[in-house]
Amino acid sequence: MKSGTVSGLGWLVRLWRQISRLLSEPITRPRRVNEVELKGWREIPIGGLIIDAGNSVNYETGSWRSLRPVIDMERCSHCMICWIYCPDSSILVENEKVIGIDLAHCKGCGICERECPRKAVSMVEETLVEEGV
Repeated sequence: MKSGTVSGLGWLVRLWRQISRLLSEPITRPRRVNEVELKGWREIPIGGLIIDAGNSVNYETGSWRSLRPVIDMERCSHCMICWIYCPDSSILVENEKVIGIDLAHCKGCGICERECPRKAVSMVEETLVEEGV
């Protein structure tokens, strides 16, 4: 056994020495944003290229929504406000009249319900509609 160390506790001595060394080093603070040289827009490399814009029609996203919009056609004035505000272009229109909802692409966000001035759109739980309630 070496003098000054306890058998089996060598790891503790090594740990203590490492901690002591770290604590003796000066602490450097991280650089602030205004101290960092930021690149201008001309110096940033090109990235984020949209190869096929407007392709959301290829992806069905309606299977995970929890609420489904239902249009009361008797209350609907075909003002097209729901069509304007729908972020997924899920409002079906024919001859300038709303004819329904494209449920394959509707995410159930409820914007159409909120924006409808005639309150012709209501959000219904998806499970209730599927069960026929």
